Amino acid sequence: MRQLAVVLTAAAVVVACSDQPAPLGDAADLAVAVAPLQLEGIAAACYGLRVENASQEEVWSASHLCSTRYGSGAGGDIAYVGTCDASDGEEDNTVYLTIEGLYLDDADDDGDFGAGDPTAEFVDPCTAPYAPNGCAMPARCVPNGDARVDFDVTVMRPAQQGFFDVVVNFEDVFCSAKVDCVREGDAPIELVFDPVSGQRIPTVVVAFACSDGDDDAATHLYMDDLKLYCGARVYDYDVAAGPGNVDPAAGGPVSRFAVFEGRDVSLGGSPGDGIYWNVALGLSPSYFGAGSSEPKDCTLHGRATATAGARANGVLPAGTYPIIDFDVPLTSAAGARVCTRHPLGSSEVATHYTHPETTVQLCNEAAPVADDAVDTRSIADCPAICAPVPPPTPPAGVTYGGVYFPGGDASFADAVVSFDPLFSGGPAATSPFYQFPEDVVGPPDWTTDLARGAVSLGNGGRLVMRFTDNALRGSGDDAPDLHIFEVGGDVESMYLDISKDGVNWLSIGKIGGAISHVDIDAYGALPTDLYRFVRVTDDTEQGETDNTYRGADIDAIGAIATTPVGPDDTCDGVDDDCNGITDDGCL
Repeated sequence: MRQLAVVLTAAAVVVACSDQPAPLGDAADLAVAVAPLQLEGIAAACYGLRVENASQEEVWSASHLCSTRYGSGAGGDIAYVGTCDASDGEEDNTVYLTIEGLYLDDADDDGDFGAGDPTAEFVDPCTAPYAPNGCAMPARCVPNGDARVDFDVTVMRPAQQGFFDVVVNFEDVFCSAKVDCVREGDAPIELVFDPVSGQRIPTVVVAFACSDGDDDAATHLYMDDLKLYCGARVYDYDVAAGPGNVDPAAGGPVSRFAVFEGRDVSLGGSPGDGIYWNVALGLSPSYFGAGSSEPKDCTLHGRATATAGARANGVLPAGTYPIIDFDVPLTSAAGARVCTRHPLGSSEVATHYTHPETTVQLCNEAAPVADDAVDTRSIADCPAICAPVPPPTPPAGVTYGGVYFPGGDASFADAVVSFDPLFSGGPAATSPFYQFPEDVVGPPDWTTDLARGAVSLGNGGRLVMRFTDNALRGSGDDAPDLHIFEVGGDVESMYLDISKDGVNWLSIGKIGGAISHVDIDAYGALPTDLYRFVRVTDDTEQGETDNTYRGADIDAIGAIATTPVGPDDTCDGVDDDCNGITDDGCL
């Protein structure tokens, strides 16, 4: 006996207006894996699937799902990812499986069954008189939960995965998205077949489904190619290359990936208004094996959205429009899995909005072509990816005032954003040599022999500096992360704030004068947070107010915990400079 397992995960609906019907219903995803008995000489097997809700309405169906396209090839294994209906009152779904045929030769992927010779020896358990409508099992879709159903028939075995926990409302477009590497209970997903061994391998599933809820316009999905950043190398995977299995160039972190697409009437207010577009990436055993010297710290990047009706060349509507960003760390430097389950709304699968003055284009489209069919296609050139290059040589560290900066001279603030010596009412410094905030740019250079080299804040004055070629970050421990070089005869305290965007600030509070060491982790900063702005405000209760050097005297601001960033100055959700950080330099 073999089994077929169906794993279901459902999601709640978000509706913008209480008097507006929700077109999505409670969407859920369904993963099906089929493994027939190992009959000698069988080169291919083809199946049909159908899902009905509690009202016996068809959710979706698919035919001619052959192992040559959706599985390992010979032997008959397949894997397919679709959706199920968890809307109120319709949670009790039924999954039907039919066996279209076992073939001595490869079945034709184009649908010509004459290319193979159907065997006459097997007894089909999923047809009359045993199961006239196909092998059937109930599958209850539970909102915000998982459910597992096992078929106990002669040609089935357990599947691995179910999806979709969160739904977000794109105005009148309803979408679900998720990236999963593990099933409920933290067991790894093994869905895609390795083309070398023929065995199922660890799989990353990117799941995406939407409905626009508009009876007059069909839902269209848009997605850029998925990219894996592994060390300094970038690998691109064409999400319009399916449906079915796709074998990328050998040697990369993905040995095979599969594209699943379809219509789902449970996702829409009108029949067929919902579309799903899921991609499963099989991680290469040879790339991540212990003997491999390839960079194994891989992160998945991508973006997707949906519209009511088609968009010419994938150009999104003008103005503010939502895009889902996929930014999921997959593996550690040692190749160990760090990806788990990442629903929409997490930091790894998040929604951002386009800038009103920026034109944004996505390069692949999933469009309805018939009542029960979807076509995925490339419609524009995806942003160019960087050619694989060796990791950059680490900069030589430097020491100033007994403080070591691993990032070298690039560790120091690069530009003045603003300077207001009268911020708290003054008075300002009167020395003609200590009124130039640009003297804070770069490494510390003040000495008692120089007339310039530092700026006096003024009594209660404020200075804002920006990092451009690097960013301050948390170190993950209690070591100092930031150093403020305050000089002069008086030791004067100040207030410190840091910011990612120059608008929203994280308050560090009062710090001492002279060389001030600050551990920003203690204030909630993480190693993944990139802070580009530092703001210092003089403490009005310290220092002389009647001399020419009023307020704290700042020579330099340096980040010891730092990450290099590039000229990624277009806020469009794309990693323009291909450094693995999306929009790291944009404001």
